This record gives sequence, structure tokens and C-alpha cells, in this order.
Amino acid sequence: MQPLPGRGHHLPALRELPAIEFVDGARAEALVTDDARSAARGVRLADGRVLEADLVVDASGRGSKADEWLHALGLARPEVTVVTSFLGYSSRFYRRLARAPGWTRCWFIPRRPRPTAAAWWSRSRTIAGT
Repeated sequence: MQPLPGRGHHLPALRELPAIEFVDGARAEALVTDDARSAARGVRLADGRVLEADLVVDASGRGSKADEWLHALGLARPEVTVVTSFLGYSSRFYRRLARAPGWTRCWFIPRRPRPTAAAWWSRSRTIAGT
């Protein structure tokens, strides 16, 4: 599988470092801690293996299970911060006029509410999105 554009370009170089071990296709299911539960020492994989580590990084994004793992260890869940970005997207198809110019795409940049793009979808339809 190829990485998405702009993502994963650093992985080949990281794979060459002897101090880093990649376990492809594995799923972490729990944190492994020291006896005092004061530091993470690795992760338990879905197949039961334990990977020990000097540093455990959860980079699983918004689907992270880290708060559940901490709770299962009797530790406090981290405080949640919600950022409302008001980001949205909408699109609509329009019938293309027979006399329309031969452009393939066009940007409309009004001052308000936000930039809009239009692209020819087919000979008879145009899609506009904002």
C-alpha cells in the first residue's frame, strides 16, 4: 500500500535505524507498565505478544484507545479538550449550459462566506463545492 501524498515519506529512513523496530499489521490492545504503574514499559498486542519499549508513543489519532488503557490500569483518564473549528463542506451539481466556456475548473474567491471551486463533472454537469 502506498502512503498518502505528504504522509509516510519519512518511513523508509526510519526503517533503516537499528534502534527502531516496526511491527507491521499489529494492533496494540493494552499498555504494559512497571510494577508501580508509574511508567509505560510497552504494549500488549492483540496476538498476546508484549513489545517492551523505552518510549511508548500513541499516534493512533482520534480513534486512540489510550484513555481506556489508562482507565483499565486504574489511572485517571486525560482531560479532554474539544476544539470546534466550524469546518464544513458542501457541494452541489449544476446543469452545464451549452454555451459554457471550455474550462476544466474554476475558482470563485468571494470575500464571504468562503472560497468556492467548480469543476466540470461531465459534458452536461458541473459540481461546485465550498
